[in-house]
Amino acid sequence: MKIRATNDERRSLCSLPAVAVVAVAGPCYNARAVKRSSEPSTRLQQAGLLTAIPFVLLVGPALGYYLGTAIDHRWHVAPWGMTVGLILGLLSSARVTAQTIRQAQDLRDRDRTSSRRDD
Repeated sequence: MKIRATNDERRSLCSLPAVAVVAVAGPCYNARAVKRSSEPSTRLQQAGLLTAIPFVLLVGPALGYYLGTAIDHRWHVAPWGMTVGLILGLLSSARVTAQTIRQAQDLRDRDRTSSRRDD
């Protein structure tokens, strides 16, 4: 037999232990539960940003190597084109990685400040 509780009854039951609340009225809804619903989206955004870092670290030097080798073949300046291409690829990958990490930290900080305002 299911017992359904009204919102007022749920609010009064929220002070009881969780086992009693679930057994009698179902899940206890309060402001803290609603506030926590935004956390997974921020964490997913951070995971998406941080997952891109290995690809950036692979693509930058690979593209630099490819373009540097093309310059070597075109103007016959081997190994300088490849060397400069690799260095520029590594530097650009490091720059994009730092920007990505900064974006993920900004997301985390923004989520923390919004959760503090809700308290």
